[in-house]
Amino acid sequence: LFPYTTLFRSVLTLRVHAPSWIQVTGGSGRLLLQRTLQPAEEVSFGADLPLSVVLGRADVAEVKVRGAAFDL
Repeated sequence: LFPYTTLFRSVLTLRVHAPSWIQVTGGSGRLLLQRTLQPAEEVSFGADLPLSVVLGRADVAEVKVRGAAFDL
């Protein structure tokens, strides 16, 4: 078997530097994530595009789209 990271191509990666509530909804309308992320926690998404993202504290979030930094 291949490692999960080899099979999964991330389109969106979110990382926070302080606690922040996050909600990610897929293009199908399905709720993919809704919770508070903790410092240094990272989550990635690569399916159900386009994605809708709501950040409780954008000032503590680091966002990457297809591996490139995305300026909020």
